[in-house]
Amino acid sequence: MPIKLTKTHSRIAGVIAGTVMLAGMISFGTARTLIKNVVQQCGSEDRIVRSNAELLVALKTAHNNMVLQEPNEKFPARNLVDGNFDTYAYPNYHILDYTVDLVDLYPLDKVTVVWNEFGDQSNYVSKWYLEGCTQAGKWIIIARGGPPRSKVTVVKTKETVSQLRLRAGAERDWIGAYEMKIE
Repeated sequence: MPIKLTKTHSRIAGVIAGTVMLAGMISFGTARTLIKNVVQQCGSEDRIVRSNAELLVALKTAHNNMVLQEPNEKFPARNLVDGNFDTYAYPNYHILDYTVDLVDLYPLDKVTVVWNEFGDQSNYVSKWYLEGCTQAGKWIIIARGGPPRSKVTVVKTKETVSQLRLRAGAERDWIGAYEMKIE
């Protein structure tokens, strides 16, 4: 079945293309702000509600919400959704805040966060939140917790969302996340 393009698809594609084109003319911080302004418009009425079966092939993008942090090109946000459990997103800080955009709205069954050493060692993640952006454009907390004490956290949910936001913090050590498997 061909994918139906919406205003949101066009807007996101336009911002990405414009950002690439402007990369030589403006700072990365300004480009990141432009992208965030579009991504924050989650749940708009022109997003299509798709089936969970389509989620497997859905375009997923990820970005770091930490405005004050320089991007870590070796461990970028896109590693959260690359399907490779050997790569990870690492913000070079003791706080992480990543948003994964699904472009359209999808009913979820579960989200698996792969922390590896950042989850099973007590000096790393001390608290975390998984939020979703609803069709109404509101962020809701899907799950939250203290130290994962595990390499993997599985969150079962029946929410329909267009974006997921993973936030986590540590007392002092820098943290990261390996993968967000969205089903």
